[in-house]
Formats: sequence, C-alpha cells, structure tokens
Amino acid sequence: MVVGIIVLLTSTMSLVVQASMLRTGDYAAIGAILGVFALVQGVLALAAIVCGSIGLAMRGRAKGTAGVGLGIGVTALWAVLGSVFYGSLVQMLA
Repeated sequence: MVVGIIVLLTSTMSLVVQASMLRTGDYAAIGAILGVFALVQGVLALAAIVCGSIGLAMRGRAKGTAGVGLGIGVTALWAVLGSVFYGSLVQMLA
C-alpha cells in the first residue's frame, strides 16, 4: 500500500509540474518531463501490483492493506497506459 500511495503522490506532483510548465509554452519540454513521470509512475505501479499480489498470497496475514495496494497499482498502471496511448494518438492525428 505504501508504494501505491507513492504512485498517487507522484501523479499529483506530475499534474502540478504540468500546470506550472504550461505557462512557459515549451511543449517539447513538457512532453519530455511528462514522459519521465509516466515511466516512474509505471514502474511504481508495477511494484505496487507485485507487492500487493505477494501480500495477498501470504498465509496468515491480513489481506486488506495488500488488496488496497494492489487496487491502487492496477488503477495507476491503467491510467499511465491510457495517457501514453492518448498522447500517441494525438501525435498521430496532428
């Protein structure tokens, strides 16, 4: 669950950085920085999925925290993949 929370904080940080960089008008730099954030978020989301799955597979332990971490990881990975595909689609159509 801790890794999942870090993913959520990273996602919020990327939105703040994107909003602050929009004032510069340098869209190439914005794209590069958001690409780095997407990569970091994807790796953290995969780590949350792995850790949550391991936590759910362990016997004799509470499953709630592991389930929440797994859910956050899956949702974050879905959001990262969606944003990457959306960005690619926009570039193809432009």
